[in-house]
Amino acid sequence: MSTSSPSTLRLSLDPQEFPVVQEEHATCAVRVVNTGTQPCELRFKLTGEAAAWSWVTPGTLTVAGGDEGSVKAVFRAPRAPLPPAGPLPFGVEVTTPGSTEALLSVTGMLQVGAYSDVFASIDPAASSGSRSGRHTLLLENRGNAPMTARLEGGSDSDLDVEVEPSTVRADSGERVEATVTARCHQGFRRGPSRSHPFRVVAHLEGAPPVSIGATLRQEATMASWVPRAAVAGAVVLVTAGLAGAAVLGPDDEVGNGAGDVPGDVAAVDPECPADGHIGSAVHGSAAEGPPAPGYAFLFADDEGCLPARFNPCEPVPYVVNDALAPPGGVEEVHEAIDRVAEATGMTFVDEGTTDEPLDQQRAAYQPERYGERWAPILVGWTELGTGQGPDAAGDDIIVAGRGRPLRVGDVLVSGVLELNADVILNRDTQERLPGGFGEGITRGRVMLHELGHVVGLGHPGSRAQLMYAELAEHTSNTAQFGVGDRIGLRLVGREAGCLTPPPLPSGS
Repeated sequence: MSTSSPSTLRLSLDPQEFPVVQEEHATCAVRVVNTGTQPCELRFKLTGEAAAWSWVTPGTLTVAGGDEGSVKAVFRAPRAPLPPAGPLPFGVEVTTPGSTEALLSVTGMLQVGAYSDVFASIDPAASSGSRSGRHTLLLENRGNAPMTARLEGGSDSDLDVEVEPSTVRADSGERVEATVTARCHQGFRRGPSRSHPFRVVAHLEGAPPVSIGATLRQEATMASWVPRAAVAGAVVLVTAGLAGAAVLGPDDEVGNGAGDVPGDVAAVDPECPADGHIGSAVHGSAAEGPPAPGYAFLFADDEGCLPARFNPCEPVPYVVNDALAPPGGVEEVHEAIDRVAEATGMTFVDEGTTDEPLDQQRAAYQPERYGERWAPILVGWTELGTGQGPDAAGDDIIVAGRGRPLRVGDVLVSGVLELNADVILNRDTQERLPGGFGEGITRGRVMLHELGHVVGLGHPGSRAQLMYAELAEHTSNTAQFGVGDRIGLRLVGREAGCLTPPPLPSGS
């Protein structure tokens, strides 16, 4: 068959620009006019990104001289991030049988419609805590257009749910994260855990909202005491250091009845609560008389009656130096402080991160860094190593952390909690101190013990207390304050009444 020359052929699209919707067919006519005298056999091919999901039917067309004909271009865009929403050019090329060279071509424009497809997940699906739990919300934009979502947690009679940030944006194919914090309105002292289901809603612009659920399993604030058998030669946590340091050392044999809570643990003299309850925070230090039975304070007034404490009627700020924080460490700090807040009735305010170096002798007043006020409590990690440190009491001791309050007179105004980023449980296996607040010796137990020192507690004589000098000698294997601990925390907390803060240094 003879073929007309390109000069005698005219190619056009009808329409030349049109919309396409995902997984729906869109078509346009490809028209050919043969102004010559000879018939021509033509083949059609689509070009551009759209060629992967489009075709021409029929694929071959014969047009007689002086005549015209048409074929149909069919487009079916996939439901995927590509192609993106918006204009997308395409082309149609015409060839003859046996040749790959295009005789002529024409271009058109698709307007790809936007669609929303957001995948949401939350991790963990269930968190545990006495008052709060933290989750990570993940939103993945599987649509073909940018996504903006307003995130909402909400509140009910039992729970407040906060999401930070409250608004997120993700381009097509991107993922974004937000932190979800669920906080119970009230704690409870004893009994089985309570489940608080909640939902987080992502309100999407131009699309239906996406909702995902999670659960906060609220635990009792009082532990169920579990007796512990002696394990000779195991590595354990004890305390040592400036105001108090959690360290690793060899286990000692447990004596009969040493883990029992003394019968007078709850006996409190309201006029002189510190009388007989002054205890050291240094492992192995000499004391004037036996340790206080159920709870102990680090400092008291000149009469030895009133313990040194923070003013519980004002929020106590804290900052975190997270430069050497282990994975999950910052979240564990927040959880530990929440537990101390619940036990004391005090309010602690998270002021974010800082680059202030960890120093047990840090100044309580740092106006150049924190303004005209007492410095916030500093929490962070340092590389104290796995060898014997200045706060260790034996060759097998490894310092795990040190907690110290800063006081002016009889009032605590700040503090420092220094955690060892290098701490291990066993030098032979290099086993790391596990995170969380589960059973056994964990980072959470160390944090709670050292925070007890920061708010003014010392080491009592009862092994049933978390503040007992050697953590591995406790009669409980959980990260929970004991009965005596909680009495001591109440006596340095809100229940003890307001204090007048000491004045700032002169000239401030």
